[in-house]
Amino acid sequence: MVLDRCVERDDATARAFVAYYLHDITATATEQGDAELAHAVAVERLTWEERGLLTPIAARGVLAWALHRLLTVGQDYLAGATDRDTFDRALDDTATIEQWLHAHAWVGDGPEAHG
Repeated sequence: MVLDRCVERDDATARAFVAYYLHDITATATEQGDAELAHAVAVERLTWEERGLLTPIAARGVLAWALHRLLTVGQDYLAGATDRDTFDRALDDTATIEQWLHAHAWVGDGPEAHG
């Protein structure tokens, strides 16, 4: 039971990060007026939302985005601008994302796209 709840929580965390990442990249493309990036992300979002698939570039982007967030929170923690709990949560979230992506073969030696 506890393991099932952890797996469900990890899955929800990872899926939320994927959605947030795709939303963030869409917003960036829109702000920069980059129609090519906006189109590419729209295709990624549609593939994710309709089929639950990530391309290797999207999977690596999600992981890089999570790592960037962790580094930012870590810098804030070292500067005294955030607390240890926030840093620990970011660390846990990043580990969850990485494990989830590897488990689904989206990062590493797995297939190009897997759902």
